[in-house]
Amino acid sequence: MREIVTEALVLKTELSGEMGKSVVFFTAELGRLKARAVGAQKILSKFSPHLEIGSLVELRLAGNSGWTITDVLTLRPSFLRIPGADLERINSSLRLLDNLSLPSPDTELWTAVSSTPIEEFVPATFLKIFGYSTNHSTCFKCGTPNPKYFYFADHSFFCSAHAAEIPAENKIRC
Repeated sequence: MREIVTEALVLKTELSGEMGKSVVFFTAELGRLKARAVGAQKILSKFSPHLEIGSLVELRLAGNSGWTITDVLTLRPSFLRIPGADLERINSSLRLLDNLSLPSPDTELWTAVSSTPIEEFVPATFLKIFGYSTNHSTCFKCGTPNPKYFYFADHSFFCSAHAAEIPAENKIRC
């Protein structure tokens, strides 16, 4: 069985089974990965307070074919605990990281994620790292410059008028 200790940003959590959670992280060494947190839904779970979306954590993972969280410690709390944080903008940044990051190391992206305070996360910054700068982009449908929305499905930009046609879960505001 392989074991690894790494820093990670919690991107997404989902209920898994009767008492567990499935958690998506972005790490320096492995890029995007999914791990199981056994018993994380229990009231007295030692994992639950550390697995809030947006938390920067130190993880101990074990596994052969899939990862299981064996220990976790919060290094930087979630944006949910920061008064006055722009929740929509931060959540959009995390969704962008979840949808575009790969299961391989990305030093530039990790540096941006780990060194930027979460309340300063801006989707346009991460789009630029992924190679999708908004500076010279236009709306996919009408060609309007400086589009305001990014569409995950085909990695295109849309102006406000045309973004209204796209379901909210498939787009982010730049």
